[in-house]
Amino acid sequence: MKMYIRSTFVSLFISLMLNACAATQPEERRQLADSHWTVISLNDSVVTSDAVATLNFSADGRLAGKAFCNNYMTQYQLVDKKLEISQIASTKMACEPSLMRLQSQFLGILHNVTDYSILPDGSLLIRGEGDKKITAKPVTP
Repeated sequence: MKMYIRSTFVSLFISLMLNACAATQPEERRQLADSHWTVISLNDSVVTSDAVATLNFSADGRLAGKAFCNNYMTQYQLVDKKLEISQIASTKMACEPSLMRLQSQFLGILHNVTDYSILPDGSLLIRGEGDKKITAKPVTP
């Protein structure tokens, strides 16, 4: 009988621990999975309404969207509150030089991400090397 009680207690304890781990998924991770964002500024410069860039994070680790001119796609991971982005692939259409410059800045920041955060107003801030940054607002797909 003692062995049965101990075995039941150990099973219950393990089950509770596994559920606790699943329940404590970081808030930021929950906010990125299956989320959609529109870029509102690059390096503190406001993006005009005719220049569109998006970030679409899927729950299975894919990130895709529009990079002002071309579409892009990549894989992402969240590791210890750090956003890691794999090699980025994109289409190769030619656009206005101003959009191509914005696209180059945008993809450069994504390629060299150092960290990210969800700001108190709900926007997403992605920081890259050299104090470069992307700020995006959430959108409903």
